[in-house]
Amino acid sequence: MTVYKEFLAAEAVKLVQDGMIIGVGAGSTMNIFVEKLIEHVSVNQIHIKFVSADSNLNTMASVDGITVLDMLNVAELDLLFDGADFVDLETGLVSK
Repeated sequence: MTVYKEFLAAEAVKLVQDGMIIGVGAGSTMNIFVEKLIEHVSVNQIHIKFVSADSNLNTMASVDGITVLDMLNVAELDLLFDGADFVDLETGLVSK
């Protein structure tokens, strides 16, 4: 399962561009995503703003190129990432 999460996280960070405000959910998939996000920001030398309700992810994301924002001060996001709790392969519906 972790292989799929790592693949999806690596693909998802490709959507992140310089100057964006990124929102992130919580959980094991988001831990993997934030690791990939940190690498993406560093390799591409971009700067983004980051917000999550998970204080551990906020701490993890506090690196050069990422400004962590207080979620109470953010009215709009460019992208929001979160894991899926259930995916119905027949219909393609995702449940959280």
